[in-house]
Amino acid sequence: EYETNVEALLRDVFDMFNDDPTSPLLGLLSPAKKSRKKISRTTFNAAVKPLVSIFTDKDTDEIYEALSSYFIAIFSGLENLTSNPEEIITNAIIFRSIMHVFINSAQRVKDRFGSSYTPDNFSEVLEPMFQKVQISKLKSPGKSYLDLSKYLSNLSKTEFTL
Repeated sequence: EYETNVEALLRDVFDMFNDDPTSPLLGLLSPAKKSRKKISRTTFNAAVKPLVSIFTDKDTDEIYEALSSYFIAIFSGLENLTSNPEEIITNAIIFRSIMHVFINSAQRVKDRFGSSYTPDNFSEVLEPMFQKVQISKLKSPGKSYLDLSKYLSNLSKTEFTL
């Protein structure tokens, strides 16, 4: 059985998040088997695979840096809502939802700040979502990551004025 380019990329990105001592997901990933309160490789791959197409000209390090900045901003927003953000983000439905919102968030960062995908820039575009989100929705996210990501995306929208 051979590994596709996409599978190799997902493996490399997962391994960076799992092994890098500065990773925002350090200690929260489970590379081999499903583990309670950890993100499995299967969940990670299912969440990140739809994003591969937006990273066509990026190498593994650039993908890791952009996603790492995003996760730092996510943790920052969650820390204002709960004392245990790790418990929220390691829920498979929430993790997949958060990753589904990444494309919209990255687009807004690019529109506002150019290609500067920093934690501060992600925090700024995610701020409306974290100001409006109901913590109960994150503690009991339901069974559909698409429903939750739609809810989160709608919270991210700001009123447009000229």
